[in-house]
Amino acid sequence: MKLKPARISFLGNYILAGIIVFLLILIFPTLNIFQNILHYFLFFGPLLFVAYLLDEPEIKRYFTVYLIKENEVEKRWGIITKNSISIPYPSVTDLKLEKGFWGRIFNYGDIVVSSQTDKIILKGIKQPEKVLEEIKKRAEKK
Repeated sequence: MKLKPARISFLGNYILAGIIVFLLILIFPTLNIFQNILHYFLFFGPLLFVAYLLDEPEIKRYFTVYLIKENEVEKRWGIITKNSISIPYPSVTDLKLEKGFWGRIFNYGDIVVSSQTDKIILKGIKQPEKVLEEIKKRAEKK
């Protein structure tokens, strides 16, 4: 089973970006961005930050993969250097599900898979109860 972080788990990014855009729309008529360098930076600085807030979820989704395999749970991430960590099912000591307020409303959460030496956090997983049950089922087989 191949999983990626859900876009809805980045809800805070989208809300903050929306607030900043709304504030920029409110103050834009008072700015003279072509004649005053300070006004230029007051407009385009937050606009760049909004671009970052909107791109971060896509970057994390593209470069982070969680694999629920037959014999292990694995997390792969990275842009230039590819990193990987895996925990075989016999080594699993603890499984936890963490859901915040928005996670309970929109049904996403983090799954923490722990062993004695490592910990993998599967962040922003849709329908985490189903995934957790699948991991438990596979861990009990081993």
